[in-house]
Parts: sequence; C-alpha cells; structure tokens
Amino acid sequence: MRNCFVLILCLVSLGAFSGQPSAGIVKLQKQLDQTAQQKSYHAHIKTMIELSWAYFTDRSITSAETLGERALKAAELYGSVALTVSALNNLANIESTQGFFSNAEKRYRRAIFLDPSNTMLKLNLVDCLIKLGKTEESRALLQVLYQTAGSKLLTDKLILVSAEYSKQLGDYTLSRNFLEYALKSGDAHCSATAHLEMGKLLILMQNESEALTYLRQALLHSVNLSENSTHYKVYRYMAKILYRQKKVGAAVEAYRKAIEAAKDIRPYFSKSSNTEELRQISQTYYEFVELLLTQPDHNSHKTLTNVIRLMQELKISEVKNYFHDECAIEAERRKHALETVIEKDTALIYTVTLDDKVIVIVYSHGKYRYFSSDIRFEALSRAVIELRQRCQINSFNTLSSAQQLYKLLIKPCDATLEGISHLVLIPDSRLQQLPWGTLHDGKQFLIEKFSLSISSGMKMTKPEKLMVEDTTALTAGLTAGLAFVNSEIDTIHQLFPGQKLVDGKLTRATLEFQLRNYFYRIIHLATHADFSGSSDQSYIMTGEGKMNMGQLQDWIKMSDLREDGIELLTLSACKTAVGDDLNSLGLAGVAVRSGAASVLASLWQVDDKATTMLMTEFYNNLKNGDSKAAALQKAQHALISHNVYGSPYYWAPFILIGNWL
Repeated sequence: MRNCFVLILCLVSLGAFSGQPSAGIVKLQKQLDQTAQQKSYHAHIKTMIELSWAYFTDRSITSAETLGERALKAAELYGSVALTVSALNNLANIESTQGFFSNAEKRYRRAIFLDPSNTMLKLNLVDCLIKLGKTEESRALLQVLYQTAGSKLLTDKLILVSAEYSKQLGDYTLSRNFLEYALKSGDAHCSATAHLEMGKLLILMQNESEALTYLRQALLHSVNLSENSTHYKVYRYMAKILYRQKKVGAAVEAYRKAIEAAKDIRPYFSKSSNTEELRQISQTYYEFVELLLTQPDHNSHKTLTNVIRLMQELKISEVKNYFHDECAIEAERRKHALETVIEKDTALIYTVTLDDKVIVIVYSHGKYRYFSSDIRFEALSRAVIELRQRCQINSFNTLSSAQQLYKLLIKPCDATLEGISHLVLIPDSRLQQLPWGTLHDGKQFLIEKFSLSISSGMKMTKPEKLMVEDTTALTAGLTAGLAFVNSEIDTIHQLFPGQKLVDGKLTRATLEFQLRNYFYRIIHLATHADFSGSSDQSYIMTGEGKMNMGQLQDWIKMSDLREDGIELLTLSACKTAVGDDLNSLGLAGVAVRSGAASVLASLWQVDDKATTMLMTEFYNNLKNGDSKAAALQKAQHALISHNVYGSPYYWAPFILIGNWL
C-alpha cells in the first residue's frame, strides 16, 4: 500500500498547472497536499477527482484531463471500485462536455459494468447516446429506468432528468409517465418543477388548456421557495400560451412577472455552470420585446421606449450576474437616460436581434424611429463572424460582408441621420462583436461618415469634453515582442506629462501606488491582455506576470471616488473589448463598470506598428481639442488613407466605449 501511495504522489507531482487559479482550486490544491502528508489514500484520490473537474470548469482543459487520468490510475492501483467509477465518470463528463461522445460512451459503459445499479451513470450514458443519435438504445435504457421509478434507485431529481431525456427523444408518453411519479414527490421544489415540466410537455402536445392548469399549480407549489427559478419559467410559458390565445394584455402582464422573477434569481447563477439558464432568461426578455413589436402601436413612442427600457434592464442584469454584485452599476454616476444627454448632432442606434429579423431603433432630433430587416439570427451571426474573420486575417476582401451588414443595419435609417455627425451604438447579442466602423455603403466606410462610440445603453452622467490643459497621464507598457511600445509611450508622455512605467517598473505595486496617491485623467496601458469570459480570470500583463483585472478595477474605482475621476482609459493591447453574447465588451466593459468615463479598446489582436501610429495620431488630435470620438475617427481615417495600413485589420479593431466627448 505504501508503494501504491508513493506512485500516486509521483504521478501528481508530474503535473504543472499554469494560470491564476480560482479560490476553489486553491482550496482543493491545499487539500491535496494535506491528504498526501496525512497519507489519506482514499481522500487524496477523491480530491484529485474533484480538482480535475474544478480545472475543467475553470477552462484549464489540459490540466483537468491530465489530473483526471492520474486519478483513474491511482484509483485502480488503490483497488477501490467506488473511486474507479467516480474517476471514470469524471473523465467521461469532461469528454462528453467537449463533444467527444464516443470516448465518453466507452467510459460510462465501463463504469456501469463496475457499478450496475448506478442510475446516474445510466442517465449520463443516455445523454451520450442521444448525442450520438442512438435513439432506440436511449429509449430502451430509459424504459428500463422507468421500471425503477418507484424505488429509491431513481431519486426525484433523476426522475425529472429522465423525463427531459424522454421528451428530447420525442417519446412524450414516457416523459409524462416519469413526470407523474415526480408530481407525487413530497419535496416542494421537485413538485413545483414537475408541474412546470408537465405544463411545458402539454404545450408540445398541443393541450394548452391543461398546460395552463399545471403551470398555475407550479406557482402554488413554489410560492414558499426562496432563490427558486420556477417562477419566471412558469410566467414565461403562461405568457406564450396566452399570446397564442390572442389574450395580449394577459400575455404582457405574464411576461412582466416573468422578468421581475428573473431579476431576483439571476445574480445566483455563475456563468460557467448556468450558461443555458442565463440564455433562457435573456430569451424571455427578447420574447417580450417581440410581442410588443408585433402590436399595432409598435412604432409609437411609448412602445419603443418600453422596448429600450427592457433591453437596458437585460444589460443591467447581465452586468450584475457577471460581477455577482448588486452595486455593479454605479447608479450614482449614471443618473440620466442617454436620450437626455446627447446633442443635436448625435443619434442613438439601438439594435434588437430576434430569431427572424433585426430591429434598429434610432433616436435622433428628439424622436424614436423603428426599422426592421428580415434575416434569420443564424444568418446575421454568420455575416458578423465572416466580416470579423476577414478583417482579422488582414484581407482587403471585406466589402461584400461590410456592404451586406450596412444594408441591414444602417441603410434603412439613412434619412433619419441627416445632420448627424456622431453615432452612439447600443448593440445587442452578436452585434456586440461587430466592427461597426467597417460597414460600407459602396463608397465609404461608416467611420468616414460618422464618428462612432459604443454604449451599454445604461444611464450615464452628462458627457463633458476632456479639458486637455494640465491633464496628466499614467502611461505604462511592456516592450517584449512589442517593438514600438516605447515610441508610443514617449509620444503620449510628451503630450500629457505624468508617470511612465515600462517593463520591470510596471508591477502591481507601482500601479497601485500611482493610482492610490496621484490623480490622472488619462491611463494608457500598452501591454498584452485578454478577456476570458469571467471577471476573475480576465487579466493584463505586467512586468511580473498576469494581473487580475479585478485589481485594476478596484484601483480605478478608488480614483473615481474623487471629484473628477479617470476620463480615459486606453487598453492598447490584444482583444480587450472582446466579450460574448452574455457578457459584453470584455475588459473594456469591466473598466467602464469601474468608473472610467471612456475606454479605448480593441476587438482583436492588433498590429504593433499600426497601433502606435493610430495612438500617436489619436492623442495628437485629442491634444488639439478634438473630442475623443472625433480624435479616433481622424486617426482611423489617417490609416485608411495610408498605402500600407489601409486594410481594416490595422484600423478597425479600436472602439471607443462610454463618453464620446
């Protein structure tokens, strides 16, 4: 046994895991060390399995797989059937989640051979078989499981899972049979969920009257549950039925209740483990918006105002979920709707992407106007991705995609943009990833016609122009692999004197000291950075390695508490404005949330020399009195006119977020 344990320890010691681990991973790593020192063989292997899955959920795939394989070998050497089954299930789950269903199937079957009575393993196998298209085998296995539904082998939770898989297979009768068992549960949460699922199933079976009865029962069973996701789902499906029954007023009220319930539960979800739940909540907002926009008064000021308010609420809920912080919105700084703070030469452009159309709502000259272009969401997504990909590979062949998107998004509202010089874009969904400046009308890029800025759509203080006199800047960067950073930093330092931090001087301690003790209106960071999709894993590089964006965020926030906060934060780095459909604007969004009035950031990995040229031009324009948006527009136009750097690859990634003046 001692030799076995030595082998286990040797296997673990071979692993080298990189990156900034989460608090959960750090805890498990310490637990792994403790069980090794205590020679607690069973606990040590169990912790290895738990840590493997923790790495996977933290997106450290290689680390998860490596440790998972080592845990399996260790369990086999230790001779524990239970641990071997657990290790096999862990590896199968990792493979299945990545789409390697054939490999996962083999692992699940081996685990079931070792533990034939394990119903959870059998349901995992069912899921895998469904993904592999093995319908009949999946259905047969579910039928076998149904025979155990009245026993302790199939818990309430597993009965509900079985019902869902049966529904996916199109076997509504079997699904209803499973749910009949779940309805008898003495557990309030299970009973509420079972009534909800029965209601959803009956909608599919086109028995909407009976479905409403079960949905109302679901509300009664869930009334005393806290942090319960049943309420918003019940109201959502009730709204669907009521709308089909042409009871529009009742459907509107049901959607309002669904969204109110969703607001209460959304902060409890973590993005990594509840992505589908978050998408369903977002979809509830979109369904409500679509209902409003199909009514006869869809073009009225009242309806369009309600649509925009709903989209703003969705943005707010996304930010709260991302940061798990009810104070995330900095409400005291964002007191006014965008419509009340723009000048006559500025227009707001909101987008709403629905399943079969894209809606553009323009606010200009004191009025809302509504435009619609028919396009499936999948086709719109492909067009955005195609344009981005062509831009990112430095291709001049971007015009077909750019013109297609211009016709969909801008051309319908051309007439409403007469006399407008600046556009504030409030994109949603996949359009948050669009390089808007590259849209082309056949003669010009959009950035040549208008200066542009991006907004989250949430309220803000009235934007004011940066007073460049006596404005100081903190400029910092790394030169390794970025030959032109020194020139970039020197130029900005000459225009806006302050403090320079280059290479070894750019550390967490020096950044914190400067931001705690000195007042800078401009912060310019020319360094590598990335947005991982979670607030605690996004980072920027310093002279001593990765720095969690949360630290910079806290220091920016400290400065923001002063009378005049940070006016401009430039992230002259890689992919700093890349987010996703659930968390928009990436690192730049994090910075705006922290209190920086404006952020200049990038959508993709940028060219070093072209970036230095653009930044030099931008800051010179800013020093000469241009607004931030105009300064960026002129800088991008200078590159468009350049005989080497005219491709969108060089100038299009940079976007201005927040205050445009």
